[in-house]
Parts: sequence; C-alpha cells; structure tokens
Amino acid sequence: MLGDIYSNFYNYLRGSIFILSFYHLIIFLINRNQQFLYYSLYFFFLFLFFLGQGLLPGPYRNIHIMSSPSVHLATYIFYISFARALLDTPKKIPQWDKVLVWARNILVLGIFILVFLLGIWGHGAQKHAFMLLSPLFSVFALVSYVKFLRLKTKVATLFVFGSLLFFCFANLSYLAQIFYGFDGFEDRFGLHASFFLYVGALLEAVVFAAILGVRFKNLEIDQRESSKKIDELKRIVIKNHIVLKDKARVYISDLMYIKADDHYLNIFTSDGKNHYVRGKLHQIKEELPPNFIQCHRSYLVNINFIKQRSYNSLTLMEKTSIPVSRSFKNELD
Repeated sequence: MLGDIYSNFYNYLRGSIFILSFYHLIIFLINRNQQFLYYSLYFFFLFLFFLGQGLLPGPYRNIHIMSSPSVHLATYIFYISFARALLDTPKKIPQWDKVLVWARNILVLGIFILVFLLGIWGHGAQKHAFMLLSPLFSVFALVSYVKFLRLKTKVATLFVFGSLLFFCFANLSYLAQIFYGFDGFEDRFGLHASFFLYVGALLEAVVFAAILGVRFKNLEIDQRESSKKIDELKRIVIKNHIVLKDKARVYISDLMYIKADDHYLNIFTSDGKNHYVRGKLHQIKEELPPNFIQCHRSYLVNINFIKQRSYNSLTLMEKTSIPVSRSFKNELD
C-alpha cells in the first residue's frame, strides 16, 4: 500500500492537505487576516503538485508536468509570504525582511523565466534550470531558519520546527529518488520514494495550523481584555461624579481625599462640603479614575491636590498632611 502512489493512504494525505487549505481559506474570508490566506495558498499549490503525480488523465497530466516547476516556485512564494505575515518580520527583523521580499520577487520573475524556457527549449530545459536552483533554495531556507530562531518566540520556534520537518522529509524523498529511483526504492523498502515528502507536508500543515489556532485564540483573549479596559476607561472618563449612599452627589474634580474610619468613610472636598457615609475604601476606589491613589490602608488621595511629597507623608494644597505607609509606596511611583 505504501509503495502505491494511487493507494488510499496517499489519497488521504492529499485530501487532508486540501481540506486544511480550503478550511483556512474560509477563515480568511471571515476575518480577512492574510496569514490564513497565505497558509491556504501555500498548501493549495503543494496539493496541486501532489495531484499531478500520475493522478490526472492524459492531457491534464502533460500540462501538470510542464507546469510543475512553476507550481514549485509558487509554493515558495506563498511560503515566504506566510512566514513574513506570521512572524511579523517587517517589524521584528526588518533587514532580513528586505531579503525575503527580494527573494519572493525573484521567484515571481523565475516563474516567467521558466515559462519562457518551456516555450523556447521545452520541458527538459525548464526542469534542468529548476534542479540547478534547488540547492540555492535549500541554503536560503536554512539561513532564514537561523534568522527566525533569533526572534526567540514560541511562534518562531514552532514555525522553524514545522518547516524543518518538511525540509528533512522532502530531502529524504529526493535522495531516495536519486540513489534508488522510484521503482528501486519501492522494491527494496516497500515505500514509494515520495512517501517522506507526503508525510513531511502533512506534518508541516498540522504544525502551522496549530500555530495559527493557538495564536489567534490568544489574540481573541487579549482583545476581550483590551475591550474591557477600554470600556472601563470610557466609564471613568465620561463619569464626572459619584453618588454616595446618603444620595449626595460629589464631583470628582472637587474630591481631595477619603479617609476610612472602620465601616465608614470621611469624604473631604475642596468646597468644604464634607461627607460621612457608610462604606469600604476598596469599594469606592473602583468608582474613581486613576488619579486617585491609595497611599495608606485608610487613605485615598487625589494626586491633583498634592502639593508636596516626603518619605512618609503627603501635604495637600490646603496644608492637610496625609500619612504614607511603606506597603503603599509603589502607588506613588
């Protein structure tokens, strides 16, 4: 079974890659994130290459054979695009990102050159040109992996891990074909020479899909937390007063400081209309904007009214002295 490229085993692998490609295309259409688009296109062109390994009927197979080198280059183009989007290389490694852009543009030009060679000298010239360039692609990939690992992020490490899986497995298939040929390798080991290529591609697809899944789950969590913070800030900015339990309204701009007295709060304002109400300091703190700091377990102070600071006290504009405890000094930094 593993030696027959037409077997269900290889059909399942091809189908899995296509499904992953199609699935991520749908996700792109929903959220318009380019990482999903480049993932989808990269593995779609890889699927097209696999599809042509003797599976297409007569004339279509010939078309695939002639277009195979160009399909290869297309996979490299979208692989580079996926790496740039996933690892954010324009911001994190801008110098190497320029090299990646340059390499991608060269590959685009290479497709036109291969088509030109096909038209003038036929598929043989096209194939030889591609085989001569293949070692350069491998060297460039390895250098890029080193650059990516220097980012020292989990995403970069997993990306390189997935890439190396495919890189190593693909080269095993390449060596199997060179030293044994398709028939010879199958006769000796019971495997088709492309076995490693298929397995490596699927492993890479799964690893990359996992990276995208985990990353965007974390992004959604961060977005929800940011949304909550923004809503809280909006509430604080829009709110210009608090209502006490005795129904009195105190404007935040007039509130100088609050002193806790057991289960009650002494609320001191700049207009002299002070209040004594039941409550807890931590509860009223949640209703106040960031310019109110706790300098002592019994005091909340509006920093806009602080005139002078010392090691263990604050002096307000109307010369009131507020104690500062050691455990709350960080609030003043």
